[in-house]
Amino acid sequence: MEIKKVRQDIVVMAFIMIVSALFYTYFIPSQIRLSSAWSGNTSFSSRTFPYVLAAGMFIVSSIGFLKALISYIKLKKTAETVKTNAQEKTGQKILEKAMPFIIYALIIVYIILFNKIGFILSTLIMTPLMMFLLRCRNWRYYLYVYAFEAVVYVIFIAVFKIPLP
Repeated sequence: MEIKKVRQDIVVMAFIMIVSALFYTYFIPSQIRLSSAWSGNTSFSSRTFPYVLAAGMFIVSSIGFLKALISYIKLKKTAETVKTNAQEKTGQKILEKAMPFIIYALIIVYIILFNKIGFILSTLIMTPLMMFLLRCRNWRYYLYVYAFEAVVYVIFIAVFKIPLP
C-alpha cells in the first residue's frame, strides 16, 4: 500500500469520525424531536436508530483510522530504511523528466553553433555531448556517429558539390 493512499485513508477516517461525533452530539438531538409518546422511561425512541447509526459510523471509522495509522507507521519505518536509495532515485527521476528539455536546448545551441562555426566543429562538439547526456557509454557508438558525420560531409562536398557551412 502506498504511503500517499494511507495518508488519504487517515484523513478520510478522521473526517468521518468528526462528522459522526457531530451527528451524535449535535445534529440528532437538535433535529429529531422526541414525541410525547416517547416521554416515558423507554429505551427506544425516535432518536435511537440515528444514534445507533452515528455510533456505528464512529466505531467503524475509528477502526479504519487505527488500521491506516498502523499501516502508515509501518510504511514510514520501511521508507526510512531505503531513504538514501530513494533520494538517488528521486534525483534521477527529476533528471529523466528534464531530459527532453535539456536535449531541446542542446539542439537550439547546435543550430546556433552550426551557423557560427560550421557543420564540422558544431557536429563534433554537440553530438557526443547529447549522446553522453542520454547515457550512451559504448565507445563504438561514438565511432559510428563520427563515421556517419564523415560520410555526410564527403557526400555533400564530393557528390553534391555543396559546401557545408
